[in-house]
Amino acid sequence: MKKKPKSIQEFEGEFIASPAGQERISGMSRVLEHLKNTKRSTAIKIPDDTVRVGIFGDTHFGSLYEDLEALNAYADACRKRGVQAMIHAGDVLEGHRLFRGQEYETHKHGWEAQSKHFAEVAPDFGVPVHFITGNHDVSLKRAAGINVGGGLEQLRSDWIFLGEDHGEISFSMKNGKSIKFGLLHPGGGSSYALSYRAQKIVEQIEGGTKPDVLAIGNYHKSDWLPSYRNVSVLQVGCFQRQTPFMLTKGLSAMVGGWILEIGMGDGCSRQRAEFFPFY
Repeated sequence: MKKKPKSIQEFEGEFIASPAGQERISGMSRVLEHLKNTKRSTAIKIPDDTVRVGIFGDTHFGSLYEDLEALNAYADACRKRGVQAMIHAGDVLEGHRLFRGQEYETHKHGWEAQSKHFAEVAPDFGVPVHFITGNHDVSLKRAAGINVGGGLEQLRSDWIFLGEDHGEISFSMKNGKSIKFGLLHPGGGSSYALSYRAQKIVEQIEGGTKPDVLAIGNYHKSDWLPSYRNVSVLQVGCFQRQTPFMLTKGLSAMVGGWILEIGMGDGCSRQRAEFFPFY
């Protein structure tokens, strides 16, 4: 008599009952419990009327093309200039099988290897890094159900997870004013005109919900619009050199990060943005 093939539910039940399945469930439970018990401060008090924020993203830890030398130099510049907070706009890790052949552009494969690498080599900025996860990070979630942001936060107490793809954080000034930062890791590719994607994103934000500053990751481009629909918009650059995949798609990599100094006054803001490029 021919044996009846197992159903997906039967395979799932067997995996859950196995030691590997129990370890996966235990690990996910630890992350969820950690997130539940973590107090998230989305409003940071600043002792003066200006805040200095380091803004970067797309570090792609685990990629053969990660640029740790440039990232460490940028971290040194942020420390020397006394940044009060850091913001990372997603794609902390290189991820898993986001496109065909990605495994040949990666030197750390899978969640355990990439997250361990991140914990070991991510520089200390001297202040917390508030971050979101991007499409490369989420590829690990799709592959294995991993809460990437929560897991990274457990590994490094100086990294604070704000959400998948988007997040918000605000700074309360001494003069009573508040500055809201939005972080976004959108989909899609770069446009021919450098600022086009950023402009279209801001145009689609519902009135009354716009942040004062919007940091956009994913495109590996550096650009600043000081005021577009009353939003200061930055494309954050990256710390991954041009990969073979990017080369075939005609995509360049603008390696570097920002320091934005901004203060809110009566009816206007004062801004000074400095980009640190690494050629």
